[in-house]
Amino acid sequence: MWGKFIRCFKRRWGNFSMSIRVLIADDSAYMRQALKLILEEDPEIQVIESARNGQEAIEKVRALHPDVLTTELYMSHRTGFEVIETVMKECPLPILVISTSQKTHTTDIIRAMEAGAAAAISPRSITTVSEIFKIKDDIIRKVKILGNSVKFQTQKKLGGQRFSWLERNYFHFPGCKLVIIGLSTGGPFSLQKVMKQIPENFPLPILIIQHMPARFTRSLAERLNSMSPITIVEAEEGMALHNGTAYIAPGGKHLYLQEGQHSPVIHLSEHPKNSPYTPSVDITMQSAHQLYGGNILGVIMTGMGKDGLEGCRLIKKDGGKIIAQDEESSIMFGMPKAVIEAGLADAILSLEQIAQGILTAVSPYTNRSLSNLPLKY
Repeated sequence: MWGKFIRCFKRRWGNFSMSIRVLIADDSAYMRQALKLILEEDPEIQVIESARNGQEAIEKVRALHPDVLTTELYMSHRTGFEVIETVMKECPLPILVISTSQKTHTTDIIRAMEAGAAAAISPRSITTVSEIFKIKDDIIRKVKILGNSVKFQTQKKLGGQRFSWLERNYFHFPGCKLVIIGLSTGGPFSLQKVMKQIPENFPLPILIIQHMPARFTRSLAERLNSMSPITIVEAEEGMALHNGTAYIAPGGKHLYLQEGQHSPVIHLSEHPKNSPYTPSVDITMQSAHQLYGGNILGVIMTGMGKDGLEGCRLIKKDGGKIIAQDEESSIMFGMPKAVIEAGLADAILSLEQIAQGILTAVSPYTNRSLSNLPLKY
């Protein structure tokens, strides 16, 4: 789906502008005006238009090709969910959900992100313009991250250089005892695609470190569990690791592993509090390395920043394997890019290939290569 970016951006940037062009979709007049005032405080952002309902938002995306769309979820004439689904099918672009409706719950935010929204802000009970201004820095920051990262990706893609596979040889990892998946922006959508393909009898435990606020991770685990063959739970203090179960680190806490009576157990902590991300991929990988050494398969997917880089470096040094998501299928090519540029990736896979890559690596019954998957040159 994200391969459609190139075609869309060629139309969008016929007359290239350094500013981030934003379309606001909200059925509240004062929210549209407030968001316009907030965003245009930053000279790098230009609000090109606003939409009063879902249908108008879809039509204006088709006509104007904005760099970023902000949308409410509950609107008349097509909901925000329908807007996200339609836009992502026709011309994918970064979508920031800013939902102030009393109807909005955490499950709605997760559903929106699974449909393709790149990020979300869900301030509760905002009724005045002054209250939305309290979170203006967060709104501006997220719009700039989404807009700038996509501009960078698109310019690079149009330039022609792409990362290639590291090898044509076998990607079999018989010593693997644990899989750790790390991701950030765009994660819920991407996780859904991967976890639906992981079978119930998967032979190892999986740790999932998704950058997400505390109140969202339980809903994410429940929704993924309802649509995936493998059991998926939010990690809790003292849980023992079991094969065929995926554990999502709770937002606001780091996931550590400790020795248990029969298998490693989960320990959750808010420390260190100075970590840029909580939960942190690096912290979990470093903790797991103390128990598993290099018998870990690290999977770094879509996300901003470079969380996971140092953890992958440690795992790789002791013989572990690393899969990185490719640029074209990443909503945010920050985390995987850092791993690839450091020379740590054993395989660079598209979103559609990652589940098969994991299964091929950990299967005790096969020496199959990934030659059946498209090589990327």
